[in-house]
Amino acid sequence: MLWQVPSLGLTAQAFLLTISLSPGTGALARVASSALAALAALMSMQLMAKHRHHELVDSRLLESIEIRLEFPIAPHAHPTERATAAAVEVVAPGGWWTKLSSYRVWMTGLSAFATVSAGTLVNALLDLAS
Repeated sequence: MLWQVPSLGLTAQAFLLTISLSPGTGALARVASSALAALAALMSMQLMAKHRHHELVDSRLLESIEIRLEFPIAPHAHPTERATAAAVEVVAPGGWWTKLSSYRVWMTGLSAFATVSAGTLVNALLDLAS
């Protein structure tokens, strides 16, 4: 569920930005589509953050159960600890690229969409005012 949010949000933003950046679109339609694209980006970011928060809470609860049951290594332990316990090489294929936090990458990308949408909104409002 965590990853459905940004993918659906990107679809909506792509559609709305296509409208707002199209040269034949009227100023009022550009304002509305730009505002909705920025709103969709911000809403996706908020919902993704909330899903991540709940996932972390659930992980902590499961970890406490696993500790009480005395598992040799908690399945919800940090990926490096799990890899070491499983005798798997810690460095994943792809090196630094796979070590990046996907959550942070997506939040940065969604922030970029929100920024572009806000800039398009300002541009459309200036066109509407003139």
